[in-house]
Amino acid sequence: MNNDLLAKPILTASDLHRYWQELMSPLGFTGRRLYFFFLDEERHALRTLHEVSEIPARPTTEGVEGLISALSLLDGDFGIAILLARPGSQPMDDDDRAWARGLAEAARSLGVPLEPMHLATDRYLVPFAGDDLIG
Repeated sequence: MNNDLLAKPILTASDLHRYWQELMSPLGFTGRRLYFFFLDEERHALRTLHEVSEIPARPTTEGVEGLISALSLLDGDFGIAILLARPGSQPMDDDDRAWARGLAEAARSLGVPLEPMHLATDRYLVPFAGDDLIG
């Protein structure tokens, strides 16, 4: 693990993408899960990477609202970085986009700051684009 990279502040979307690449390398997942970490006021990632495992293929409104609400109680003042991970080598699909849209909508409605979300599969690690978040 590149500790120099992990010690730097995350100032841009590219910084965040490289950070996730470092944390998730090598790619490969046995189940669908969400990873997240919090940023502090200086845009450094707080050291703990959190995981929610065994999430369903499609999110429910209640599920994503509950998750974002819980995250905001933990430490949502400066930003939360979220990565959806799943097994397989298929590119981003409708289920992945549903997760990203649901999380983004819940965060927006609850006033929780989210960083650009990412998807990791066994082959790809990509950010969700603005078009992916439009239902």
